[in-house]
Amino acid sequence: MPPNALSRGWLLMLPLVLFLFLNYATISNFVLNSLRIFSSDFLLLSDTLIDCLPKEWMPGPNIEDRSIFLLNIACLIFIWRTVFSVKHRIYQWTEDQVQALSAEKHAAIGQIRDLNKSAKDLKKQLKRYKRTSASTKLENEELKESLEACRARSLRAEEDDCELKADWELDEQRSEAWRETMEKKLEMATNVRLEKERTLRQKLAQEELLYCKKEKKLQLEIKEFEMSIMDMNTERQQNEESYKTQIKELEERFADMENSICSTKLENEMLKESVKAYTMKSKNSAEELDELQKSLEQEHHMHQEEMKSLKRQLERTANQMQEMERTLKKELAKEEARNVEAKEYFVEYRDGILKVAKESQHFLKAESKLHQKKAHENLVAYRESERALTRERSKTAELRRKLAEQNDKLAE
Repeated sequence: MPPNALSRGWLLMLPLVLFLFLNYATISNFVLNSLRIFSSDFLLLSDTLIDCLPKEWMPGPNIEDRSIFLLNIACLIFIWRTVFSVKHRIYQWTEDQVQALSAEKHAAIGQIRDLNKSAKDLKKQLKRYKRTSASTKLENEELKESLEACRARSLRAEEDDCELKADWELDEQRSEAWRETMEKKLEMATNVRLEKERTLRQKLAQEELLYCKKEKKLQLEIKEFEMSIMDMNTERQQNEESYKTQIKELEERFADMENSICSTKLENEMLKESVKAYTMKSKNSAEELDELQKSLEQEHHMHQEEMKSLKRQLERTANQMQEMERTLKKELAKEEARNVEAKEYFVEYRDGILKVAKESQHFLKAESKLHQKKAHENLVAYRESERALTRERSKTAELRRKLAEQNDKLAE
């Protein structure tokens, strides 16, 4: 096939290629511009048209027949103005397209109604959310008031706790002072008791020494008295022996001197009287010795009774001091138990107050968190409803705009 035929074929297919690959607006603009400058610069137009083609579609160097090119342009203009021209835009739409457009219109109207209903529902929900938000605000205000009241209570409880601490410190100081005074008194009492014990022991030691001295003296006196009694007994025995000897001598003399009976009787009577007097004297000395022994025994018994009474007094004083120590120890134990009970009561009361304060704080925190959570959820729901409402409004506006465009298109 000659190259001229190929170039002619390409030129004949140029309108079809332009129609297929170029837009309607570009083709129309291009044609109008080309018609305006057709008379003045047709050759430049043809060159530009050829330059607009792809490299694969570019004609060869032997395109010389400009009449064929002009004929092709004329055919293109004729086809564009006759075959592809539309007298009215209504013929551009088919019945199916019109039915589809009307169905879309009805669907859009139904969607608009649904959107209006949903908008009304959203408005109602918005009112409800506003009411709930107002109620939550009131509840939050009430909770704030209750929180302030609980804070005031906690402050009062802290003040009461401080007062109780001060009272407890005063009681503790008083108890410590009382304990110190009692300890001082106990020390003084113990010192007095020890001093009394010392004095009593000293007195007992002195009494024992005196008793020992007296006892020694009495023993010495008793020994001396016994020695004197022994001497007297020996003297009496000697006297008795002498008297016996004298009596024997007298009896012998009486035996010898039977004649002088009267004189001997008189002498015998005198001797008897002297013997009686001597026996009376000996009896009196024995009675004096017995009385001395009895007096010594009585003094010894009296000293023993005094020792016993002093020991009893010492034991009584020791028992009294022990009883005083026991009573003081009992009172100290009672006061310590009272202090311990007061401390335990104060600790329990403080723990109870702290527990109540903590529970109230936890409860208020939980309630405030719950109400904050509810308020946040209501706010989130309110914002979501507002967003949904704006979306529905934008959708309705878009549908209305599309419906207006479709109505305008149908009207045209």
